[in-house]
Amino acid sequence: MINVAILSLPGAYLSGVWGISDILNYANDAYGRRFEAEIVGMDRFIDSFGGYDYVILPPFRTGPTGSFAFPGFAALARALGSAANAGSIPVSVCAGAFILCATGIADGFPVATHWQLAEALAREYPAVRVRKELTLRDEGRFITAGGITSFQDLSVYLVKKHVSAEAALAVSRTFLINPENRNQLQYTALRLEATGGDPCVERAQRFFLERYRDPVGPADAARHCSVSERTLSRRFAAAGEGSPGDYLRGVRMEQARALLADTRLTLSAIAPECGYLDVPSFCRLFRARFGVSPGEYRRKTADR
Repeated sequence: MINVAILSLPGAYLSGVWGISDILNYANDAYGRRFEAEIVGMDRFIDSFGGYDYVILPPFRTGPTGSFAFPGFAALARALGSAANAGSIPVSVCAGAFILCATGIADGFPVATHWQLAEALAREYPAVRVRKELTLRDEGRFITAGGITSFQDLSVYLVKKHVSAEAALAVSRTFLINPENRNQLQYTALRLEATGGDPCVERAQRFFLERYRDPVGPADAARHCSVSERTLSRRFAAAGEGSPGDYLRGVRMEQARALLADTRLTLSAIAPECGYLDVPSFCRLFRARFGVSPGEYRRKTADR
């Protein structure tokens, strides 16, 4: 019997909490009881953390200031670390990664979380290797799942690991879960407006937003802002905006996604609309950024 604790955290998404329980119990009913899945209150877990094979941290809402901490966060992280030392495997879904990383057991390892939380997680825990493209990652000593609905991928994975691949496929069909390894990059989005912070950075961003179709680059933006290219790069980095080149590529790729989803233009027409004259190069950059080809992205968005 695999003992699974699904923690009931402050602000937890109940679809994640109960969804894991429902999927594991469905597998129990169909293939014989393999999982003892229990929803456990946070205080109870802190007081008595032992005896579980898996301790699952479900997705939860952040506080009003965007904080990932909540009353009892530190005590919960300590209890989770103690559970891991006693043999439990911590599992995080989405924002649950903040609690898992607070234990220190993920230091030096790849960790999946929701792509929108990746930068905040990397800032909070710089020793962790945040992988925003991943939907699921099993490091043996812990498991991390990316987005809010990745609890589905996680549940199917546990069924496959502890029951069978056939059972996992049947569960996927019943719950309409895509059993393929998903990639979060195709869902990521760039903030397509100027930051409103550093006036030099904001001016360069507006330049890129207005001229992304043209053959321009960071040097052109630097001249537009009357600074050197090196100075512009430093100011982008200081503002937390990466590099000017990365921002320009992001603007062009977001425009490409919009055209793929909302029009029937061919790739040879879309590429120059996004500032790329070479279609194969455009396709390589698109796949590198989103993990799928432009054609695959168009098919996926048409299916939604």
